[in-house]
Amino acid sequence: MSVSLDELVDAAEELVKFSATAMAISRLCNDDDAGMPDLVAAVEADVNFAINTLRIANSAAYLRGEPTASVAMAITRIGRRELGQMAFAAACMEGMGALEGKLLELNALWRDGMIIGGIARELCVLAPEAREYSFAAGMLHSIGTMVLSSQVPEQMRRVLEQSLDKDLPLHEAEEQALGFSNASLGGAMARRWNFPEPLAYAIEYQHNPEQAPEHKEVVGVLAIAAAVMEQSLSSDEFTRGDDSALLQMLDRLNLREKYEESEFDPTDLYERARESTLEAA
Repeated sequence: MSVSLDELVDAAEELVKFSATAMAISRLCNDDDAGMPDLVAAVEADVNFAINTLRIANSAAYLRGEPTASVAMAITRIGRRELGQMAFAAACMEGMGALEGKLLELNALWRDGMIIGGIARELCVLAPEAREYSFAAGMLHSIGTMVLSSQVPEQMRRVLEQSLDKDLPLHEAEEQALGFSNASLGGAMARRWNFPEPLAYAIEYQHNPEQAPEHKEVVGVLAIAAAVMEQSLSSDEFTRGDDSALLQMLDRLNLREKYEESEFDPTDLYERARESTLEAA
């Protein structure tokens, strides 16, 4: 039985309930009139979020000088805007626990998302405008996959088999079998839930970033981060050569020269992001 994109968005909307506390923190972070005391009080009121904020602030990605036990200092280190996006992503993570499926492990998807988000954050030297949304884009890039694996597991099992048998990227196998991909589903969900526009575009156009009509910086950084992770995890020497998927993506976005000038090493980017994720977990 076929299922439409709109039906899956409706099903997800019924199941997913976002954390009110995390959403409140996100709103405060993006409210220029909200003072630091109000924001600190909101973070400290949610013990788990406060602990995770301190862990992230003391991780390798943010640590400057001595470790801190101060929530206010942690917020300053991370930055209000970026913390707001982390809170937004955390609200989604908690809410989407209802989508746990047999086909894919939700925690593994979130872990990979955090790693991609960490890589994307570092890649913002290529596109500084993307920094505010880069980490959250990585964390939330697989929301469409979560819904598919939860709501239509048998169809997705066949899609995965087709992807492997025909050596097709998963999103292309999804397009052939379902008529849409996890990315287009994720983008539709993001718009239904009123995600910030840069996040919605990043999720929707992650596989074809050059086609994004707006917010190309965030979309591009996410696409490159995913390619960096794929290359770092691949044992196929071809993917590391002059025609690797990463270099192809950089060429599609006209960022190859800038990337090479920055002297990034894909494996090093991946390992640093993975280490930071483990420290913050």
